[in-house]
Amino acid sequence: MYNKNGTDTIPIIIPSYEPDVRLLDLLKNLDSCNIGPIIVVNDGSDKKYDVFFSKVKKIVERNSGKLLVHEVNRGKGRALKTAFEYVIHEIPQAVGVITADSDGQHTTNSIGSVLHSLFENPDYLVLGVRRFDIEGIPWKSRGGESAD
Repeated sequence: MYNKNGTDTIPIIIPSYEPDVRLLDLLKNLDSCNIGPIIVVNDGSDKKYDVFFSKVKKIVERNSGKLLVHEVNRGKGRALKTAFEYVIHEIPQAVGVITADSDGQHTTNSIGSVLHSLFENPDYLVLGVRRFDIEGIPWKSRGGESAD
């Protein structure tokens, strides 16, 4: 796992509801960079996604990650809380967490940058800033996130 001194750990938390291949791509990239553990929460996705989440489980468990499952959709906030509770109880050496979306909005490089900043500043809240003036940003995010 990517950590500063071998004892500090910063899990990556990814809530997910009916994802697509972008989640698998992100997980594979994080895995190839040895970034983890990764905690993915299947937030009540339809049963037709079970095969997809079996692939997710294999990837995240390679670096001591975990796939958590809500039987019904409970929302992104509850999915994050479920993952936070897991980290508190199962990864007590965690010095913080990083949250990312499963739809490709957060790249491995940006997650790595936040990870590095958090290791360098473990007593601080580190926030990433998304730019909405670049290609590939969903129109929902562009309008809702940039409104004053």
